[in-house]
Amino acid sequence: QMCIRDRVSTQSTWEAVVSTQSTWGMIKQTVFPGKVLASGKEAEPGSGAFLEGGQVIAAVFGESETKTREDGRRSVGVRSEGTIAPFLFPEPGTTVLGKVTRIVEDSVRVEVLVISGRAAPQPLEGVIRKQYVRKHEVDKIRLSECFLPGDIVQCRVLSLGDGSRLMLTTAENDLGVVFARSEASRELMLPLSWKEMICPTSRAREPRKVAKPNYDLLEQE
Repeated sequence: QMCIRDRVSTQSTWEAVVSTQSTWGMIKQTVFPGKVLASGKEAEPGSGAFLEGGQVIAAVFGESETKTREDGRRSVGVRSEGTIAPFLFPEPGTTVLGKVTRIVEDSVRVEVLVISGRAAPQPLEGVIRKQYVRKHEVDKIRLSECFLPGDIVQCRVLSLGDGSRLMLTTAENDLGVVFARSEASRELMLPLSWKEMICPTSRAREPRKVAKPNYDLLEQE
C-alpha cells in the first residue's frame, strides 16, 4: 500500500508535467515516471514513454534516450535494462497502468502502457466494462462520471478477453484514476475522495472513480 506521503510525492512528480521543459541534449539523463522528455511536436514516444497532453512522458525509471529515424523524425524513450516487460499478454491479476482513449456505450477503452511497473514494449488495448468499474451501485454508474479520455488509470487484468485485448477492472479501492487533468484549466488534479478530484488552482471538482484518494485534503477543505 502506498502511504499518503508517497502519494503526494508521486503527485508532485507528475505535476512537473505542467512546467518541465523538453530535455533535448540530455540523451542519457536519469528520469523518473512522469518526467517530460520532449514536446509531442518534436518527437514521438519510444519504448518506456507515452504521449499525454501533447508531451512525451516517461513511464518508467531509467535513462532517457533519443533516436533519429531515417525520415529524420525523432523518438524519445526510456532505457531501463532488465525491467522492460517481454511482449506477452499479462496474466489475470496483473496490475497495469494505462490511458483512457475513449468511452464506447457500456465500456471504456484503455491503452495499456505499463505492466507490473514495467513499460510494455508496445501498447496493448484493454477494456473496462461497466460492471467492473466498482463493486457497489453498479446500476447507477455513468461512465462519463468515472473516466474521461486522457485519464491515467490503474487497473487489474481479469482475463485476456477475445485474445486481442485485455479485460480490465477498477473495482478495488486501490484501482481507478490516478492522474487526470481538469477539463477547465488542464492542470493535474488531486484526489479528494473515492469519487471526486479537485483542481489545486481553481478548486473546481470533477467526478472520477479515484484510486487511493488523499484523505489529508479533506481536512483542509
